[in-house]
Amino acid sequence: MSQVQLFKGRGCNACSQSGYRGRRGLYEIFVMNDEVRSLIYDMVSSDELRRRARELGMHSLREDGLRKVVSGLTTLEEVLGITMGDET
Repeated sequence: MSQVQLFKGRGCNACSQSGYRGRRGLYEIFVMNDEVRSLIYDMVSSDELRRRARELGMHSLREDGLRKVVSGLTTLEEVLGITMGDET
């Protein structure tokens, strides 16, 4: 297992001592295909739809945020504070 270095914003006058400057989006993209359309048409539960979307490669907002934490683009505290935990 490799080590990951996490960063914490230090703060300065330009960011009002917050450690953050500007904004960076977190994205959860759910690509529609015929199978997904069929599931929606069949009114499957949102849990089932989400499970299948993840099997097809969808990543959650939190997962996208954690990738950005590892890349040094944001902090773990910021991602955990604005995303919900993944259920699956």
